Amino acid sequence: LVPVLENLAERSDVPRRVLRKSYSELLDEMDSDDIYEKGMALETLSVKLGRMLGLEFVGWRVRGRETGGSEVDVVMDDLGLTYSRVQIQCKNIKGKLQTKHIAREVGISRTLQTNIILMIAKGGVTTDAKRFANRIMHQENLAIMFLTGEDIEEIDDNPDHLRNVL
Repeated sequence: LVPVLENLAERSDVPRRVLRKSYSELLDEMDSDDIYEKGMALETLSVKLGRMLGLEFVGWRVRGRETGGSEVDVVMDDLGLTYSRVQIQCKNIKGKLQTKHIAREVGISRTLQTNIILMIAKGGVTTDAKRFANRIMHQENLAIMFLTGEDIEEIDDNPDHLRNVL
């Protein structure tokens, strides 16, 4: 499998270590005491989830002029019938995702011209953040979706849960 993984990593720009990690390994790493390891595991998981959805990898830890200096964990494209750019942001914080986290990603989406924001929030999402996301989606051509820690756990046992929850 090594040549196949190397070829896929080369063609998709997805780091090979990402392609080799199992879902259960990532779940274990997300519970690590090491903040860096936790963050990398969640970002790696986001790439795997994007691939499960048939998305094409564009960039990892995208930062620079195109994001106004802010970092986006993962950018992927949907090259299906219509083109969509997906911006994935991971939050492995103790509390729940708040409105300020959504607002930041909405601002970045304008510079990246993304149509979809996928927020992966291991700790969950506040009601205010969900309300804010709904308001934005009514006003703009932008879809904001959430995956929580419970969803992540469920996907390990039932991969169809990813499509159902989104």
